[in-house]
Amino acid sequence: MKSKNLYIIFLILFSITFILSSALSQEQEYHKSPLSIYGGVSIPMFEFGSSTGSDAGYAELGYSLNLDHSISIYEPIRLLTALTLSSNLIDKNTLRQKMIERIAPMNGIDQQYNQQFIQILGDNTSVNESGSYYSVFFLTGPEIQTQLLSDITVSGAIQAGVLYQYNPIYRVIYTGLRSNGEGFLYQPKVSKYAFAFGLSAGIEYNIFKLNVKYISGIPQYDITRTYKLPARITINTVDIDIPAASQYGSMNVKDQPTSMIVVLVGIIL
Repeated sequence: MKSKNLYIIFLILFSITFILSSALSQEQEYHKSPLSIYGGVSIPMFEFGSSTGSDAGYAELGYSLNLDHSISIYEPIRLLTALTLSSNLIDKNTLRQKMIERIAPMNGIDQQYNQQFIQILGDNTSVNESGSYYSVFFLTGPEIQTQLLSDITVSGAIQAGVLYQYNPIYRVIYTGLRSNGEGFLYQPKVSKYAFAFGLSAGIEYNIFKLNVKYISGIPQYDITRTYKLPARITINTVDIDIPAASQYGSMNVKDQPTSMIVVLVGIIL
């Protein structure tokens, strides 16, 4: 439901910007219109797309929608305002395995059984629910444009603004060891704002435009991942009781560095 709301907000902002720009576009000689719309792919970078380290985001290749509004300040300098929506699925199975490897040493049993315990948890759990990162960047800043030929223009921009992001829900359940459907690991869905910045470069041909953006921000979350271990587990025919104090636990997620390269193709309206 929340992801649908993001698309509704995007469409509303698009409509408002289009109406406002229609009046301004008549005064713009350098462009057919100050408004451009794009679609493309978002490529997670650095920690955001990593599966190692405490700040790993486990984000996968996603898609992106983008709306640009550009007005002249003093040629060739323009003010570029951009709204970018990106959706990136979480790498659910890699995250499950990494969480198992982190949790296993906390189980309160002899360390000699850790590897077998990791294997058993891996074989008897599955991802029941997982979502996507939804990242909304609203950035503005100066853009410089140079006209190479009569219908070819190149541009570059540096921007700053805000990132609003949903961190995805994540749930792992047991498929063995105990009754099916019982929870093993749970992470709630949380949203946060953060300062963001971006760099972009583009090339225009007639009404068509190719744009590459690097955008980044660091939402400061306060997420608690909770887990529940079985009371007893059998390793090599030996029944091992896990102490009650070790059966339940949690891990906190603080910052989630979010950097991506967005490759977009669109048109100038």
